[in-house]
Amino acid sequence: MSAPEPGSEPRREEDSSPGESTDRLLPELRAVAGALRAARSPEQQRQCLAEMQSLVDGAWALPGLGRDLASALCEQLRLERVLELLLQLVHGPELLSRYPAASLLEQVLIPGNR
Repeated sequence: MSAPEPGSEPRREEDSSPGESTDRLLPELRAVAGALRAARSPEQQRQCLAEMQSLVDGAWALPGLGRDLASALCEQLRLERVLELLLQLVHGPELLSRYPAASLLEQVLIPGNR
C-alpha cells in the first residue's frame, strides 16, 4: 500500500458510500458467522458474538449511512441463519453466552427479520 500524498487526508469511513462499506463488512460478517456456527466451545462462541456485536454496533454508529449499512448486516445475519443460533444460545445452558447472544439479537432485530 502506498503512502498518502503529502497534504492529503486519509479516507474516512464517513466518506465512503454504503455500497463500499457493505462490500467490506459483509465478507467479514460472513466469516464470523461461519466461525460462530463452527465454534466448539462457549469461549469461541462468546468471541464470535463479541466480534459480530462490534461490527453491528460500528455500522449503527456511522453517521449518514449507518442505518442502511446496519440493516444490510442484519439482513445478512438472517440469511446466514444466525438469528436461529442466537435464539438457541439465549435459551441454552451456557449462562455466560446468554447475555452476549441476547444483546446481539436486540441489535439485529429489524422489521424485515422479526
